This record gives sequence, C-alpha cells and structure tokens, in this order.
Amino acid sequence: MAQQIDPSSEAMGAWPQKVEQCNVPQPFCTFQFNRKIVRPYNFMMPQWAWELVGKRNKLEFLLAVRYGMEFDLNQINDALLHRPSFHTVKYVEFQYYLKKHALKEIAVLMAEFESKNFSIRFKTSFSVLDLVSLKGTIDTL
Repeated sequence: MAQQIDPSSEAMGAWPQKVEQCNVPQPFCTFQFNRKIVRPYNFMMPQWAWELVGKRNKLEFLLAVRYGMEFDLNQINDALLHRPSFHTVKYVEFQYYLKKHALKEIAVLMAEFESKNFSIRFKTSFSVLDLVSLKGTIDTL
C-alpha cells in the first residue's frame, strides 16, 4: 500500500521557500549571490512530486528510491511520519547515503578512466585539425 502524507500536514510545508541573499565579506569577493535554502525531501511525497524530482535529476531520483526501499514504513509510528524533524533527519541521512555511494563508486570510475581500454578509445594522438579533416572526409562518404 502506497502511503503519503496529507498535503496540509505540517511535515509538508515546514521548510522555507525563499531564496536567501548572502553577502560574502572581503577578501573572498565583494558581490552578492543567491543561494537557495534547501527543502528536505519528504519521502512520503505524492506521486506527482516524485515525478518532478525524476524529471529534474534522474540519478538523484533513483538513489532516493533505492534509499527509501531500505525502510519498512509499517514499523514507523504514524505520528512520527507527520513530524518535520523526522523528514529532516531522513534527508540528512540520505545525504550521507549519497556521499557513501559516491565515494564507493568513484574507485570504479577512476579504474575505468585509467584502464588501457579507455586510453585506446579516448586518448588518441589526433590533433584537432586531423579530426576536422576526418569529419570532412566522413561527410563526403
């Protein structure tokens, strides 16, 4: 059974929607920049909200689904599910989850970049002009 929190619940609207203006002091820089205030995921969002996350960042969406599957919501008290603090904690844990998996996977990616197969496929000795002339030859075929 798919559960979701009522949109009028405090857990849905407890985080700020504004963009904060920050002044960066000298010696770093003298300009202002906008920084969005993070709104933590509510892991019991309705389907349309998850679809927006999926359209914005497919990888983030898939990792959130994978993270969410590690929990059995039937074992969590319903009153706890409606507290913003619960979802904030889950969001922080999700960030640690992302970092852990990113650090674990980076070794695999680096091994691929350093492999001979990658070097043969992508590290060629062609100059830019050689590639441009090759493109012209391919276009005439």
